[in-house]
Amino acid sequence: MSPRLRRLSARELCQALGRFGFEVVAVRGSHAKLRRTTTDGHRQTLTIPLHRELASPTLRAIFRQACRFVPEEELRRLFFGGGWSPPLFLTVGGGRRYTRITGNLDPSIRLSTGGDHR
Repeated sequence: MSPRLRRLSARELCQALGRFGFEVVAVRGSHAKLRRTTTDGHRQTLTIPLHRELASPTLRAIFRQACRFVPEEELRRLFFGGGWSPPLFLTVGGGRRYTRITGNLDPSIRLSTGGDHR
């Protein structure tokens, strides 16, 4: 039996992935694009749906994708328990301008519940 996934919101997930160097570079509709650039110049990109609570299959898919860039042992603590603390800041991109935000995503970013497409 595989370990049970934690219930995470998009905000919590984006903050936690910020600890691994990912930054929100774009928000379009109900999805955020997170990116980090390695020291050799390669760009690593993840797309996260901005829902209040991410479904287990969605979290599992994000976990598998993130494992391509971050060691699985480090991600397991985030996705399957063991705790994490939010980053000191998260850089959010809006077009070509970037803003530093303490602790949380920009409050103007609306989160949907998954079925709410208004």
